[in-house]
Amino acid sequence: MLAEGVKQAQDIRKALDELSRKMLEKKNVSWEEKKKIQDLMKQQEDLKENIEKMEKENSVNFSKQDEFQNFSQEFMEKRDKLEELFEKIFPDEMKELLLELEQTMDQLDKSKLQEMMDKMNLSTKDIEKELDRNLELFKQIEFEQKLEETADKLKELAKEEEKLAGESESKKFNNDSLKAKQDELNKQFDAVKKDLEDLQKKNKNLENPQPLEDTKEQEQSIDEDMK
Repeated sequence: MLAEGVKQAQDIRKALDELSRKMLEKKNVSWEEKKKIQDLMKQQEDLKENIEKMEKENSVNFSKQDEFQNFSQEFMEKRDKLEELFEKIFPDEMKELLLELEQTMDQLDKSKLQEMMDKMNLSTKDIEKELDRNLELFKQIEFEQKLEETADKLKELAKEEEKLAGESESKKFNNDSLKAKQDELNKQFDAVKKDLEDLQKKNKNLENPQPLEDTKEQEQSIDEDMK
């Protein structure tokens, strides 16, 4: 949804630029142009509501995650930072500007409307930048969460492989039973390898990619044990 918010802010800003250029070429503001301004104000209100919705959904998702997994202190600090950024995306100045425009639209002349639209454009650019920052931080958080989960899976698979090796040596189980367990472990490992491939793709899309050497070493170690 954050990517959609960025696109929504970009569309509003482009529409404001286009309308401002057209208004500069005219002496008076037409009814159609005032209607377009009102439409853009409505789009800004929609963007505000979408940002508030994203903030709530983000908070709910974080609460659910905390019920099932313990995360590192650094990871939790990034989540807190994201929640703080959400609160700053839509500035009070924009809210006040939209309210003023709504209340005085019919009374404003061209120069005043142009001035307020310029302010709205600048504020929309700021919103777009904040959404971009949030999107990048969200990608980092999503990546790190998946990385921690994948690392935990690899550790668990390593324990299971070690346990299976011990069972094989002790001859407690027949060959068919051991083979079934090994096949199941292989399936789980294949799924984790796919997760790692997805992580590598996500990592490349980050502004500051993170090292994955530790996880790769774990993968190679388990892969060798399973051969």
